[in-house]
Amino acid sequence: MDLIRDFLKRHRLLLDSATIEKLLNNGQFLLLIDGINELPSEAARRDLYKFRQDHQKTTPMIFTTRDIGVGGDLGITKKLEMQPLTAEQMQQFVRAYLPQQGEQMLQNLGDRLREFGETPLLLLMLCSLFAQTGDIPPNLGLVFRQFTQSYERQLRQDIPVTDESRRWWFSLLKHLAFHMTKGDKLTDLNVAIPRSEAEEVLTQFLQAEQFDRPRDRALQWLQDLLNHHLIQMGANEQIEFRHQLIQEYYTAECLLQQLSNLSDES
Repeated sequence: MDLIRDFLKRHRLLLDSATIEKLLNNGQFLLLIDGINELPSEAARRDLYKFRQDHQKTTPMIFTTRDIGVGGDLGITKKLEMQPLTAEQMQQFVRAYLPQQGEQMLQNLGDRLREFGETPLLLLMLCSLFAQTGDIPPNLGLVFRQFTQSYERQLRQDIPVTDESRRWWFSLLKHLAFHMTKGDKLTDLNVAIPRSEAEEVLTQFLQAEQFDRPRDRALQWLQDLLNHHLIQMGANEQIEFRHQLIQEYYTAECLLQQLSNLSDES
């Protein structure tokens, strides 16, 4: 109910919970709920399941999820699966995004088009990099690395952040992504955490790095990242990456750092 009210408020329609409940019962809404795999907890999944049970007879709803195995199917029997882009669709995307360089990029990609073009996000990142460099990274890991580095370089130099803040963005995002991905249990995966938790995680990280005033820095640098980088504030003061693939990339960078310390015995 809070999410519906907040959405309506952003579109300049102020309704209280009682009015929203009445409209739901009268069948006045069509609800499109995206990314149920990104629900932050099991309690949130239970709340959504109950909401659907309470209103499914009067309110049509469409739910999307990245993986039907994450978060369950809410008891919905009618399921549609989005198919990957075809080679022709990928080519159309590239030519539309890069009308001058698209053909050259497709030639350079060759047989790797399917590998690199699985999602529109990856294609967009590739097009952005090719437009800047005229080259294509040799693997997906470097696509993400070069895209995020390019994203930072393209930020306006006049934005009000310190050089020290900029230098630590990469480390902060890696640490935050790894903390979120491992969740409360080893088998959990969180794609959103409360802002207060993110502040505490970064405070502990900066304290371990022997910064003075680690909490002050954590609060300010987290706000810098929210203002200018690839994380955002979601519903209910929850911090999330702008796309789950971005979170997974920064997690991989964090794990890469730890590989040298791992062995078959550890």
